[in-house]
Amino acid sequence: MVASTHESFGLMWGLLTIMFMQSSGTLPFTDPLSYGFFLILVLIGSIFPDIDKFRSRLGRKLWFLSAFISVLFSHRGFTHSLLFIVIMGVSSLWVTQALDVHPVYALGWTLGVACHVAGDFMTKGGVALLYPYKKRFAFPLSIRTGSLTERGILFVLVMINLYLFLLLLTNIKLPVINLFVVP
Repeated sequence: MVASTHESFGLMWGLLTIMFMQSSGTLPFTDPLSYGFFLILVLIGSIFPDIDKFRSRLGRKLWFLSAFISVLFSHRGFTHSLLFIVIMGVSSLWVTQALDVHPVYALGWTLGVACHVAGDFMTKGGVALLYPYKKRFAFPLSIRTGSLTERGILFVLVMINLYLFLLLLTNIKLPVINLFVVP
């Protein structure tokens, strides 16, 4: 998948996760800044596994890290595996504990990484889910990266995200300044 499809797919699951936590009473924050930070972690996590590709969106920005990782691992290898998702989850949990922030942010990062791997699993190229076993696995009804089908999926994801975002905004208690009330 291309980066924008990965981001849209991750954003959809991030919004759904927030809405689920809201409805179950387990959401640890209520301020808009925390919502935004959670979703930013999901978005960055959703493109992070492509750090193994020098020409990826993140690979171009973090070229020094991307060059190092791409020498060690092939594209859609280690960084697209279940092992990598677990390592990202455990390390992000450790970071949240070290920084004394709520572990829900580790969930946001890990969710983004997992969504990336799931997205590439749905493409014809597949992913090395069971790395270090290098066989690639792909969903039986897979799509070509960058194809018209993927662009159609991206359009649908953007529409779903707009809808979910509007639903979420109706549930966030934002401070309202009423300019029309005379004291």
